Amino acid sequence: MLTKIWQRLLGMLPGLFFCVMFFGSYLLGFSSGVNKMQEEVVQLKLDHAEAKNTANELLVKQLTQSQSEMAKLQTKAQQTSKALAEANQTIQRQAAETKKGIQDAIAKDKSAADGKCIDGFGAHGLRQYNQAFGYTH
Repeated sequence: MLTKIWQRLLGMLPGLFFCVMFFGSYLLGFSSGVNKMQEEVVQLKLDHAEAKNTANELLVKQLTQSQSEMAKLQTKAQQTSKALAEANQTIQRQAAETKKGIQDAIAKDKSAADGKCIDGFGAHGLRQYNQAFGYTH
C-alpha cells in the first residue's frame, strides 16, 4: 500500500514540478515587471522635476526681464510727465501773455484813434494778432 502511494506521488512529481516551475517563472516575471515599472516611475518623476526646474528658471528669467522693462517704462513715463508739465506751464504763460497783449493792444489802438476804434483791429491789434499766430513781419 505504501508503494502505491509512492508510485502515485512519483507519478504526480513531474506535474508538481511543472506547476512549481510555472508558478516560479510567473512570480519572477511579475516581480521583474514591477521592478521595471518602478524604475519607469522613478525616471518619470526625475524628468518631471527637471522640466519643472527648467520652467521655473525660465519664468524667473522672464520675470527679471519684465521688471527691468517696467523700470525703464516708469522712468520714461516720469520724464514724459515732467516734459508735459513744463509744456503746460509754457502754454499757460503764453496764454496769459497773449491775453494781456490783446488787452494792451486794444487799449493802445483806442488811444491812438482817440477812442474811435471799438473793434480792436488797429495797428497794435493787428501786430498782436500776427504775433499770437506766429506770423513774422
